[in-house]
Amino acid sequence: SLGVVNRVPGGREQSSPNNIDNNIINNIYNTSSSSETIPEAKKKNRGDVEAVVSAWNRLEEFGIKAVSRVDPGSERGKRLKARIEDYGIEQVLAAIDNIKKSAFLQGRNRTDRKWRITFDWFVRPNNFPKVLEGNYEDEEVQDTNEQDADIASWDDFEKKHGYNPKDYFGEYLPDLQGKRVENKT
Repeated sequence: SLGVVNRVPGGREQSSPNNIDNNIINNIYNTSSSSETIPEAKKKNRGDVEAVVSAWNRLEEFGIKAVSRVDPGSERGKRLKARIEDYGIEQVLAAIDNIKKSAFLQGRNRTDRKWRITFDWFVRPNNFPKVLEGNYEDEEVQDTNEQDADIASWDDFEKKHGYNPKDYFGEYLPDLQGKRVENKT
């Protein structure tokens, strides 16, 4: 029997038996809802990729190298598309936002390596969820005023910390209310 010619990804032609509807074949290759046509789905995917690249490139102010290109057929493009399909565009953008909260991912770490996140590292399937979940975010550092809220005098400070600043600074040290005190030693 005569076949129907269908286009598949990559522009190749594939013939199919007459009893298979072109829409069925098109839907196999369509990653979005069945109500969208292939060009609409490609346009949406392209828009998602552009949104991710734009958000990523705004990280330049944090010391992250910009992305110049994401080709759909490249490993980078395939991995990005997979992350968008697995997590959704909102979660991918949220993960990029989490990079702003991490000195480590920005290369401001204590090692000599000065490693920093790259786009290719980010879109890897084992790395992406860690960034999304906030595993690399900086820990909140408790304000010293909060840590020492229970201290009412330098003597209390000495009991808590094991030394009294009065012993080192004498008359130049203010009391805890900001007034200058005399060294009575």
